[in-house]
This record gives sequence, structure tokens and C-alpha cells, in this order.
Amino acid sequence: GCVVLIREDCRLHDNPALHTAAEMHEWVVPLYVHDDADPSPWPVRGAGLWWRHESLKFFDKSLQSIGSRIVYRKGNLVEQVMDVILSSGAKALHFNLQLEPWHHDRDLALESAVVSVGLDVRKFTAMVMKFEPWEAKGQGPTKRQKREPLPALRRLLSPKDWPWSMELAELGYGRTGGRKIPPGFRQFNEKRQAMLNANFAVPQEDDWAHEMKRFWPMANMR
Repeated sequence: GCVVLIREDCRLHDNPALHTAAEMHEWVVPLYVHDDADPSPWPVRGAGLWWRHESLKFFDKSLQSIGSRIVYRKGNLVEQVMDVILSSGAKALHFNLQLEPWHHDRDLALESAVVSVGLDVRKFTAMVMKFEPWEAKGQGPTKRQKREPLPALRRLLSPKDWPWSMELAELGYGRTGGRKIPPGFRQFNEKRQAMLNANFAVPQEDDWAHEMKRFWPMANMR
């Protein structure tokens, strides 16, 4: 089996990490980890985090339609990925590369940890056309390598026993209580979120994402 780490690539089509795992392995566990120690100096917050919540929700529906689902975890990225790999009995980890230098360094640490226990790691270029930002000039392809988009997966086999998972809502990405986005990288105002949950608030006034939700409907990106 194989664990596929989900990032921004919430789609069944043209997803090389997921597509290759489906071809190579008997079963696949799609995994999303909220990294408590995200090294980014500009972590995703506010509208971007709400958008990620919606993307994950609809991607989970896509996966369920072909026999799979997302396992959600929160904590240290390397520790959570290792826990899912070892508890599921997977023999490999696949992921699409991220571009930011701090995430590249984190990917190297993740790869080292997985390889150190004798398991396979496969990384895929999914977000660039010519070469990765960390490659020295001249080391990447001299011109774009033509590649047809990968077709959408129609079936994804699941493990006999799934690793434990949080609920997507527990990550807090979809909580948007507040008359405006709170300061200090907080996603929501606790009091107004509690009022929304209890149906004791006016969404037009107490939900900072109310207008976004109204005019920005999410779609299932298959």
C-alpha cells in the first residue's frame, strides 16, 4: 500500500502522485496533515484557509465517489505522516512537490525520515513547467517537456483497516465567526463562532465570510 500526501492538489485529474500510487499499489491512503509547525513565514489564513476547507470537503466527496476518502491529522507533519505509514502498513509515500523554499526543506526532512525506515518515497513535479526553483540554472530541462494531462481516476482501492482520522471540521479551517477577520493570525472570533454554531447570530453581521460564501460557490474539481 501507499500513503499519498495531499497538499494544494485537490483533484482526481492530472495528479501524478495519486495517479502513480493507484497504478503501483494495491491500496492507497490519501492523507492531509495540518502542520502545527508550518515553517512558512506567511501561513495561509482568512479567506485562503476557508477556501482550503471547501476544497478539501469537495475533494473528499470526489474520493468517496471512487471508493476512498481523506485521512485528516493535525500536529508535526513528519511525525503524523510516519504514524499513518507505520499504522497502515504502507510501503511507500508519494507526494507532489511544493515550491516554497521552507516547504522544500521540510519535504527533504520528511523524505529522510521515511527512507530511514527502509520505505520508498516518490516525489512528483506537478506545479511547474520547466524546472523547480531550487535547481541550479541549466540543470533543469532546457525547454518545457510536453506532457498530456493525466486522466481523472475512476477507482481507488482502500486499505482493509483505515488509520484513525480527525473530522475536517476539527481543523477549524471553515470557522469564520467574526465581523471581520481577527488579527494575529486567528481564523475566527470564538464568541461569534459559538453564536453561529448555536444559530444565535446574524450571518450577515457575525460571519466575515458570509458574502464570499454567497457569491463564490465551490465546485467539485474532478
